[in-house]
Amino acid sequence: MVSKLKIGLASLSVAAIALAYTPAVNAQNSTSTLRIVHASPDAPAIDVYVDDKKGLAGLTYKKVTSYVSLPSGRHTVKIYASSANGTGNPVVTQDLELNAGWDYTVAATGKLANIALRVYSDNLNLPGAAKANVRVYHLSPNAPAINLAVKDGNVLSRNISFPNATDYMQVDAKSYSLEIQSASDSKVLLSTSANLASNSVNSVFAFGLVGETPALSTATVVDRRGAATPATGAEQSFGFMALVASMVAASGIALKKIAKIQEQN
Repeated sequence: MVSKLKIGLASLSVAAIALAYTPAVNAQNSTSTLRIVHASPDAPAIDVYVDDKKGLAGLTYKKVTSYVSLPSGRHTVKIYASSANGTGNPVVTQDLELNAGWDYTVAATGKLANIALRVYSDNLNLPGAAKANVRVYHLSPNAPAINLAVKDGNVLSRNISFPNATDYMQVDAKSYSLEIQSASDSKVLLSTSANLASNSVNSVFAFGLVGETPALSTATVVDRRGAATPATGAEQSFGFMALVASMVAASGIALKKIAKIQEQN
């Protein structure tokens, strides 16, 4: 029932929790881009409303949308269980202040009883040939602080706590066998892999639960690649794109589709 899903959240400025960086986009740009991640392991499929207009329907757990353009400034985001059809109390209501020319990831995190939106600023600057940029999002609500390590190799990032994301790391572009380790004792919680293409920006999301269902898993997403055609989002939301297109049509801003998901369980 929708009444069981109600959680009130105060208005939250992106600047308060976003990882700061200098965007490559001209500061005069009047738009921002964002994508949405469903990372709540026991939550149902969700609908996302932006400024009281349905932008996304039926987003299921572990799915990552494409980036889309929105006018910069303040927007109210409401999340409903898809079964509610936008009626009753939303699961989450939150105001986002989007800076012009910035790119954002907005994740629905935590178990349903404590679900919350987390906002991260993204740096989509390309690293150049033979290199890849990668960051890790710790979105497993019951997992301890983790390390990301190359199997039988170096630790790439240490002591990442829920629900934080690392800075971007620049590595050689190639396929990696990776381990998610407990930061306290280096115990391997999950073995996974990631293929990081040349001149690309990537995200590794840690989803799920340790010792519970759904189990801990990862998904590697190509946020941007240095090619003529941007990568396409795995969860293509035509409703969300139609909403954004209607909001920015007057300024002639096109949708920006630059995410591709590859899940490893």
